[in-house]
Amino acid sequence: MDCSETFFQETITFISISFSPDTSNEQRQVAIEKLNSLMQFEEPLHSLERSLQLAQFLIQQTLPDSEPLCQYSVFYGLKLLTQIVKHRWNVLSQSSREGIGRFCVQCCQTSTVQNREG
Repeated sequence: MDCSETFFQETITFISISFSPDTSNEQRQVAIEKLNSLMQFEEPLHSLERSLQLAQFLIQQTLPDSEPLCQYSVFYGLKLLTQIVKHRWNVLSQSSREGIGRFCVQCCQTSTVQNREG
């Protein structure tokens, strides 16, 4: 497992902890703080590019729809992507902006196909 995969899996663990009814308030607070810190983009470009990759990874989760963790991961990924577009758009490279556009179109197309099949 490479560094990015470990980072992505840790993020999913924080998401799971923050939404689990079995989690203590202290554990939930720590997990929420970790997730919120990802949206601060402390390191301008490195953190932003990594956050963009994380958002795309979370949105593309392929766990069964009935799995709450999948829904929470997609929710957090969309929230992270929204923060990037709203607050860091001008810092992104042109290729990253175009990539976000293509990714959003792909998500819409995939959602449309799934709705027709379901």
